[in-house]
Amino acid sequence: MAARDRLPKAQILMPPALLAIATVICIVYSPLIKGGWGGASEISPVAQTSPQVTEQDNSETLAQLETLKTTADLLTKLLYAVAALVITLPIAMVVVMKLGRDRWVQQTTDAVVDSLERELRHRLSADVAKYRTEATQQFRQQQQTISQGLYGEVRQELDRLKDAVTVQAMQGQSNDGDPQLWYARGNALDELGRYEEAIAAYDRALEADPKFYAAWVNRGYCLDRLGRYRGAIAAFDQALRIKPDYDGLWYNRGTVLGKIQRYGAAVESFNRALKLKPNFPAAWNNRGTALTKLNHYDEAIASFDRAISLAENTPGPWYGKACCFAAQNKVELAIEHLHRAIQIDPATYRELAKTDPEFNGVRSHDLFAWLLSEEEK
Repeated sequence: MAARDRLPKAQILMPPALLAIATVICIVYSPLIKGGWGGASEISPVAQTSPQVTEQDNSETLAQLETLKTTADLLTKLLYAVAALVITLPIAMVVVMKLGRDRWVQQTTDAVVDSLERELRHRLSADVAKYRTEATQQFRQQQQTISQGLYGEVRQELDRLKDAVTVQAMQGQSNDGDPQLWYARGNALDELGRYEEAIAAYDRALEADPKFYAAWVNRGYCLDRLGRYRGAIAAFDQALRIKPDYDGLWYNRGTVLGKIQRYGAAVESFNRALKLKPNFPAAWNNRGTALTKLNHYDEAIASFDRAISLAENTPGPWYGKACCFAAQNKVELAIEHLHRAIQIDPATYRELAKTDPEFNGVRSHDLFAWLLSEEEK
């Protein structure tokens, strides 16, 4: 318990005791101040006015009177003392009770304060330990993230250097009879972003082995990155003739077909991919997008729903359904699904919705304007 300043009992009881004693003294000795008790007594009127009484009788009478007076004085003093006690005792008791109550209140307050102080110290210690642990964990996570990021950058740069060394080592070599070497050179050039050179290397690999389907696939990817979509589709078709059960390639073919607005062919390509791999959320999503472009909104919504059932936290299907509902002028449903897509990826889909022509029919609606400006508000 924390130290508190308290008065000792002697100091607490001293003021009322001194008050009582002083009162008694004043009452008892007040007749002396007035010349009463213990002073010269006056001659009794009987002694002065009775000539027949003898001197002896007079002395006896005076003695008796003196005795009576002394007795009366003692009784009077006793009465004064009793009166003083009667008056001062309640006062002293009230003072003592008040001081005792104050002492009890002080002790109780001290106990409560001490208890609160202990509880506060305990909570502060627990909070400090908790925050120290959280801070340490966050610091370690940040260190790990930074380390992983640096590791990834270093690994990526090493891979690029390796690809560059691979290309350099192959310079001037005669690879005409080895398609694998041309394929490896093409992959290295692809990783370096040198797509034209990579296509040339894949072509050399395919000259040596026309059924080298991986070279056809990677050649198609390079053409896609260069925006040469028809050439990419032709390369994918060559690969699919060799390996028709490649679901990922059917998906990529459908995606490239969508880029040149061949939506019907894209839907067919996605259907082939989904036949090989029914639980393919990206294929269901892109199929729904192609159906939306064909104004087949009910089929598109069903396709988007299948994608959502497989990957609920993917924003694309939610956005696709919003486009379908907007095209049908179902404003509230469009807003609801667009809001869900923005919740998952606000930076991408809020900006996309601002310029997407699919929302032209509902762009002036208050709810749509509110949703697009929600971030600023």
